[in-house]
Amino acid sequence: MIRLTDENWERIRKHFPEENIPEGRPGSKPIPTRKVLEAVLWPTYGPDCPVVVVHRASQPAELVRRGTVATIADPVEEAGLRQAAVVLVGRALTEATDSAAGESWLYSADRPRT
Repeated sequence: MIRLTDENWERIRKHFPEENIPEGRPGSKPIPTRKVLEAVLWPTYGPDCPVVVVHRASQPAELVRRGTVATIADPVEEAGLRQAAVVLVGRALTEATDSAAGESWLYSADRPRT
């Protein structure tokens, strides 16, 4: 979860003016993916930070899109994602493994399981 600072909220406010809030309804209209990236993710994480977007997680129609903060908007928009999705952001999501880190002892075949 991102904890937004006052500075983050100020960035968001300029991208999402008050007219985005429908009259008589709580909440707001859908916000374009690119605007969220520009307002929060890009300045907070940087353009090369890994992102995974999961729509309908654990359901037969699950859809997963991977990219970086700089590249994820296109695959999300091309997939037509307009509803809620889980968005994971962070360096731990990289697909590259650190060979110096070694394998997890928890899952190692050498670990005794008694």
